[in-house]
Amino acid sequence: MNLFGNNDKNYLEEFNNDKESLSPPFRPIDRDKTDPALAAFDDLHGYASKLSGKNQNKYKWTLRLLTIVGTAIAITFLIYDELEFHWLSAVFLALLGLLIILHIYGVMIDCHRKYVEYRILAEATRIQYYLSVRGMQKPVFEIMPWFLQNAVKWIEDPLSQLPLDEVVERKPIIDCWIIDQKNYHARKLNETKKESKRYSRWNMVLIGTTIFLYIFAFFYDFGILNLSSAIPLSPDTAHIVLKVAIGAISVGSLLIVSYFGKLSLSEKIDNHSQMKELYKLAEKEIRTKGETPELIERLAREFLIENSAWYSYQIRNKLELVL
Repeated sequence: MNLFGNNDKNYLEEFNNDKESLSPPFRPIDRDKTDPALAAFDDLHGYASKLSGKNQNKYKWTLRLLTIVGTAIAITFLIYDELEFHWLSAVFLALLGLLIILHIYGVMIDCHRKYVEYRILAEATRIQYYLSVRGMQKPVFEIMPWFLQNAVKWIEDPLSQLPLDEVVERKPIIDCWIIDQKNYHARKLNETKKESKRYSRWNMVLIGTTIFLYIFAFFYDFGILNLSSAIPLSPDTAHIVLKVAIGAISVGSLLIVSYFGKLSLSEKIDNHSQMKELYKLAEKEIRTKGETPELIERLAREFLIENSAWYSYQIRNKLELVL
């Protein structure tokens, strides 16, 4: 199944059906709004944001389970190969079946595509909101990069249903959009850097353990280390344990690298860093020149370009079956 660009499925109908599983109210874009027409913006943003988050959690959990089960398969096969415990073949096949079922489940519920596309819809609605409260009725879909328009065509329909011509509220957006987004990207930048550091530490521990086991095995095999009194195992058994441990850690390292690779941490760090700087410059320009329509539309375009860049690297992270 192709998770992206599949026009055989009515994604708009699917989104509307998914909304039925949720119960409003949700956290609004702006709690201080007074214009009743803006409630439609809040509803659409709230549904899309909530559904995106739910599918992101499903996607991450499926990735984690695929990593865990994949590592367990490797360990089971190594033990089976070394000890020739024939009953382990049943365990191996059961784990293999579980891995395939997990992958099929993740593809069938379409959690990755929904996570990505619903997030694009939520952020486009946010932009439309701030354009509207500044008196600009330009449809946000029209100023999206063509790549994004073509990739998620179905979101044009819900965006076109927003009552742009009914919005009468006008208010400054420097606090509720510019500063809020600057703080958001600064916070997410710090969080992503911490997550990246955790991954680096885990990776270094696994690499260090693998190197240690290889060196240990070398000294043990050549009789440089005599551990017969400390380790109550025969040389053959100890050798098997070492081989299984080295193989398991090596495979586990590869799968963990694959898991964190799909989180696109380096791209996210770069993205949040650039957007934080963009909003800092926007804040400075607004305080000196005011919230001019030209500046607001330029910010909207930059925000949508960021969404397009985010989409472009996220679509590479769909669920894959790795054996």
